Amino acid sequence: MKNLYCRCFALTCGLLWAMALHAQAPATEKADLGSYHKFTLEMGQAHITDALNEEGKKAWSVFGAWGLDYDYGFNKHWALGIHNDMILETVQVEKDSEVKERSFPFASSLVASFKPGEHFSFQLGAGGEFAKEGNLFLTKLGVEYGYEIKKGWEISAAINYDIKWSTYNSWFLMVGLSKSFFRKK
Repeated sequence: MKNLYCRCFALTCGLLWAMALHAQAPATEKADLGSYHKFTLEMGQAHITDALNEEGKKAWSVFGAWGLDYDYGFNKHWALGIHNDMILETVQVEKDSEVKERSFPFASSLVASFKPGEHFSFQLGAGGEFAKEGNLFLTKLGVEYGYEIKKGWEISAAINYDIKWSTYNSWFLMVGLSKSFFRKK
């Protein structure tokens, strides 16, 4: 199953890279188009350093993950959104000699984004991770690189770090496809 997931992830990365190379939009300075709504679908990997492997030993582990984000952009620099991630497996983590299980954990965060230039955005937010075993408070830090492939469409690569207070931390490596809807000024 993990081998199939790795192949799908590599294929998706390759396709997104090829689309970026063949994008025909000229590189021009964007005018501030006003406010906008942006929806992003992401797939990627969740990395957990405190996870237990099949033998019950603590090991760096990688799990498949999906993300679905919504952002409301106030202008070309600032946005506020709801970012959601789901790990596609049950995770066992060891913290302070205690084993905790997290069944298909789903995280949702309120995130502020700052985009100083045309491609990179920096994110900071807070929210929760939810699983049947209980809920956890989290802080999210992230960096995203986006490349517009067609008017309103963007491909992106993101690295997010989730600090789950009092338990474990994880980081996500994601690729995504976004669609923006602009409001005229």
